Amino acid sequence: MKYKYDFHVHDNYSYDSYITSTELLDRFRNSNLDKIALTNHDVPSTYYSKKSSNRIIPGYEKTLEDNTHLLVLFSTIFIEEMDFYDFINKVKETSQEAVIIMPHPYRTYSGALRNELHLDQNEILSRIDIVDAIEVINGKSTFEENMRAVKLWESHNFDVSAGSDSHNGNMGTVHFSTKIEIIDRNSFINANSDIRI
Repeated sequence: MKYKYDFHVHDNYSYDSYITSTELLDRFRNSNLDKIALTNHDVPSTYYSKKSSNRIIPGYEKTLEDNTHLLVLFSTIFIEEMDFYDFINKVKETSQEAVIIMPHPYRTYSGALRNELHLDQNEILSRIDIVDAIEVINGKSTFEENMRAVKLWESHNFDVSAGSDSHNGNMGTVHFSTKIEIIDRNSFINANSDIRI
């Protein structure tokens, strides 16, 4: 059996999404996905734990001081730090189960590796090394942005993620597929040995 996951989904708790949590759950139940990660902007997804089974992975998408975005999965503890490294270190200190993902790394306005940050090679490698995974395919990124992320993955062999970045309920257009059921940090990391995006 192959499990299908969308690790980057929003509802109207995000400032830029208009689908309600009820509509999102209805669409999710009728989808071919096994699990989704709810990653609203700067809002942990604690409210879903009462409404659904274990098919929704809790998390959020943090906006840092330079507008860089990072995803946090398997945690509902919202970390206030706004610096890239301070935030990641605090997440790791606070929750050993959390998975930190660099979403859409080359997106112009919010990617952690975007050209506008003028990062040198050492800083790029440092950012790759400190996160748990990088979202190599994002449903809202351009083809060029996604291909740059794929090429980075091919040359550095880090753990990966994929997500639709759905803000309208159109989840699953991009997904992560594996034979491993992902239920926590360890299974997420282990699933990288058997992925299809």
